[in-house]
Amino acid sequence: MEKWGFFTLYRFDLADYSDADCQLGHFYSHKYPEAGFVNNLVVSLKNDHRVIALKNHSFMVRMAEQETFFNITTSLGLHERLTIDFKLNVDFAISDHLFDRFLAPTLAELAKKEQA
Repeated sequence: MEKWGFFTLYRFDLADYSDADCQLGHFYSHKYPEAGFVNNLVVSLKNDHRVIALKNHSFMVRMAEQETFFNITTSLGLHERLTIDFKLNVDFAISDHLFDRFLAPTLAELAKKEQA
């Protein structure tokens, strides 16, 4: 199970920016074949008391000084995390598609490595 660390993803300031300042980064975030958001299912939610995050099959809950990780291994498990924990209104068919697209290949690779 991979351990996640904190890193700065966004920084805000009072400078003036135009659309042109953002176009290159936007292009690479959704069109570059090796971009993180193209090849991974990534969802996170943070409030004052906890952080929950999903990256493909790995689900993490961080509260105070405690982190809990577990694997999501079924479409139903993914659907429950998306609808219950992240409070997203996602049809089960979408969860099933996301599971097949992002989680199943990763889980198959992990199973293959464990057998080797």
